[in-house]
Amino acid sequence: MFRDVKQGDIAWGVILAGVVFFELTADDLLSEATERYWTKHPILTRVVIGAVAGHLAGVIPSTLDLFSAENVVHQWAVEHWPLARPDRAANCR
Repeated sequence: MFRDVKQGDIAWGVILAGVVFFELTADDLLSEATERYWTKHPILTRVVIGAVAGHLAGVIPSTLDLFSAENVVHQWAVEHWPLARPDRAANCR
């Protein structure tokens, strides 16, 4: 049953557990925080929600997807920021 579990499956489980734990123990719910952001930063909040939803739905081209390894920003970071590549990160310790 658990032989086919991939890293993405584990990540979703961790995210789910974290959100449930937070919602049960925090004074401020995530939905309340989102409402606050929506009021203070309506455009940025819509862009972030849209970017995450578009990424998860796979409707954003990989070159424009902020979370994609093919994104121009990610490629620049790999070239110029040592911690973006595991083989270079070892030399930074």
